[in-house]
Amino acid sequence: MSWLTKNDGEVQFPKKTNILSSLVWLSAITFPSGSISSAFAPWPQSLMLFAVGSLPVLAAIWYYRHWTKEDPNRLQTEDFRIQLQAIAKISSSDGREIIIDQSAALFENPMLGSVPMIEEGRSE
Repeated sequence: MSWLTKNDGEVQFPKKTNILSSLVWLSAITFPSGSISSAFAPWPQSLMLFAVGSLPVLAAIWYYRHWTKEDPNRLQTEDFRIQLQAIAKISSSDGREIIIDQSAALFENPMLGSVPMIEEGRSE
C-alpha cells in the first residue's frame, strides 16, 4: 500500500495545511543542506551556498509577517477556513441556502450512514 492510497485503493493526496507549508518544507531542505555544504566549500562559494540556502527562510519569515498583518486567517489550515466560511454563510443566510462543504466528512455521523442531498428548489 502506497502513502498516496487509502485502504480501499482510492488515491488520497496529502493536504496542504496552510499557505506557508510548502515554503517551510523548502526551507527545511535548503537551509541545512546549504549550511552544511558551505562549511566544506572554499570561501567565496561557501558564502554563495549559505545565501542561496537562506533565501527560502527569509522568504518564509517575510510572508509570515505579511499574512499576519494582512489576513491572519490565511495562516490557518484549509479545512478550518472552509468551516469558517460555512459558519459565516449559515449565520448570514435565512436558512434556505444549501451549503455544500468540501469537508463534509468531518460532520457525518458514521452510525447514521450517508444522508441524501436535497436538491435546491425541490422540497420533500
